[in-house]
Amino acid sequence: MEGAAPVATRDGFKSIFCYGWEIEKVPDVKRNEDKHQAWRAKVNVKNILNNTLNAVNWYGKKILDRKGNIDKEKFQSAELATAMQAKKQGVDMDDLYQIKRFPIKNITPQKAREYKFI
Repeated sequence: MEGAAPVATRDGFKSIFCYGWEIEKVPDVKRNEDKHQAWRAKVNVKNILNNTLNAVNWYGKKILDRKGNIDKEKFQSAELATAMQAKKQGVDMDDLYQIKRFPIKNITPQKAREYKFI
């Protein structure tokens, strides 16, 4: 299962984030298991991309490395600063940065080529 999400921030960053999840065929498994594995893969891809979009929207380019990927150390540092700010203000971190659910759309590989995802 593959997914992609275009990202554009106010500070001029534009990119497409991609993520994939491999579905493994397991011998001697119930027939229903294939559908469940596909559903799990779709949910995992959606959650990872949703979290990535939220992080980039909250912190902008300062959490990205030179290649445009999220740098784990920069992200953790930004999260720590947010936690400290929330503590000083006496609020929850979720009050400072709201988690947004981005819509998803299932598309065909042909449509993905038109969008230049692949």
